[in-house]
Amino acid sequence: MSEESVGRIHKRFYLTLINPESHVTSLLISFFCASLIVLLSHLYYLQMQPSDLVFMLPLSLAVLYAAKMIDFVILKNLQVTKLTKIYHTAAFANIIWLVTVAFGIAAALVLSKPIIHFHFIVAGMLLAAGLRIGIFTSVFGASLPKAIIVSPILPLLFFTAFMPIEYVPYYLSDSVGLGFGLAFMAIASLWYFITDRTGRPNIASTFEILQAYLLAMTDRNPKSMELIMEGRAHDSYVNTYTLAFKTANGKSAIVIPDLHPGPFYPVGGSNLPYEIYRTYSSNAMQAVVMHSISDHSLNLPSKVQVERYLSSLSNDTIFDQGNTCTEPIVIQVNKARVTAIAFGKVATLLLSSSPHGMEDVSETIRKEVENYAKEKGFSVAIVIDTHNSMGKHLDEDDNADMSKACKIALDELKMKPQFNFAYGFCHSSDIGANAQDIGPAGMAVMAIKVNGKLFTLGWADSNNMIKNLRENIVEHLSTHNIPMLEVCTSDTHYISGTRNIMGYLTFGSVSSSDIVSKWYLEMVRKAIERVSDASYEVSHTSSNVKVMGGKQFLDYSNALDRSLNITKISLGITVATYIAMLVIG
Repeated sequence: MSEESVGRIHKRFYLTLINPESHVTSLLISFFCASLIVLLSHLYYLQMQPSDLVFMLPLSLAVLYAAKMIDFVILKNLQVTKLTKIYHTAAFANIIWLVTVAFGIAAALVLSKPIIHFHFIVAGMLLAAGLRIGIFTSVFGASLPKAIIVSPILPLLFFTAFMPIEYVPYYLSDSVGLGFGLAFMAIASLWYFITDRTGRPNIASTFEILQAYLLAMTDRNPKSMELIMEGRAHDSYVNTYTLAFKTANGKSAIVIPDLHPGPFYPVGGSNLPYEIYRTYSSNAMQAVVMHSISDHSLNLPSKVQVERYLSSLSNDTIFDQGNTCTEPIVIQVNKARVTAIAFGKVATLLLSSSPHGMEDVSETIRKEVENYAKEKGFSVAIVIDTHNSMGKHLDEDDNADMSKACKIALDELKMKPQFNFAYGFCHSSDIGANAQDIGPAGMAVMAIKVNGKLFTLGWADSNNMIKNLRENIVEHLSTHNIPMLEVCTSDTHYISGTRNIMGYLTFGSVSSSDIVSKWYLEMVRKAIERVSDASYEVSHTSSNVKVMGGKQFLDYSNALDRSLNITKISLGITVATYIAMLVIG
């Protein structure tokens, strides 16, 4: 349920890309549109001489900028208010005002009207004010009365600046322009009133969520969002398994928390893999944090809960230890691939569908595998989602194949002998490798030598991988006679908020495949150099923390869906009113 809701929310991320990336761009758009409004109004509506623009145009632009400062001063007590957002708002408002002025001219020509009437200047001004009502209430968090008062200030000041003073009272008393313009403002006000309530009864204010989201994304201020999310979270016990290795060269560990990174940076546990990595590093242990079989319902909602979880990791209990393991095995069933190895009575399985891709593995598969492992005599099965190829959720047939591959792997592991093993580790900090599409915990390679055979495993602190990157890395290493079993990712959500259609950077979307492959080759060589006799410890921690749960995401998704439906209806009414204005005006 949570994954479907998250998917529906994520599909709408493109809506956050509407505004220009730079406030300078918005400022230029605003001035450009304003200049055209003045130009068209003077030449077509007022039919004045071009020479009149020499004074009017600079004055109008100066007043426009001053009016933006007035907006900022009036709204600055609101948390979301920033001068950049004032510029964006002015740009959108001037665009629709310019379009209305231009369409008024076009309508007069197409419909063969004897004159181009000034209704469109006035109506365009109030349409811009209506848009500002919508933005000031939904984005800035202004109350509806305040937005209604503030929204006409900038358009009206700009209007009076480029309009000859003797025409102002006449134009502002025009019944047609005022009628349609006020209708647009009324539609905007009604839209806000209804849309803000679409999440009820579970969400008191839809726009409160939007404003908290914008504060987190644009200002990197997660407090409001975390307060809302933690208030709706519930207590849960979550498991963490740690497979630690000790050699003469030091200690390292594979950590598998039954938590999911997210929801988005910098909120809650979005950077959880690095926080775990940092916690283990403080105890002189290098850690790679794997993606467990989990989804966004297991997000930690706040930094408070992250710290609560991290502090609990010191309460771990060792339940298996030794110095033997099986040779790794790889089982392929159609698209499903399972890499497995057993340390004592602990079976570790890495699940992948690369290069075909897959999203978070179903919890159902984990339960099946854990139960089957106990039937086969293992004390526990640690199931890891390698999360190494972008794709969709597994369908029914793919799930069946993955489950079958896991069971075959457990059958074979149970029959395989165990041997003493040697182990080596290398972190990307050892080779100075870093990239924009990698999280702060970096990359790592683990090398294990068992029964005279060498195997390696790669890892990256990233949000999944582009398709075929894993295959390119494995193929590059194979040309150097080095077998790499898998390349796993942590699914960190640290690299989110990016201005692209996905909203985050996937490993390989910035870094080239060739460079990444060379990094892993260099790390592998260092890890192999460090291979020495090793022992293992498997420990378990049960942590009582608040997690977001699936219901919370469902409520957000439903509120978003209803809001968009109300917005579509409101836009339809606005367009119908607009067309009527073009015909009547």
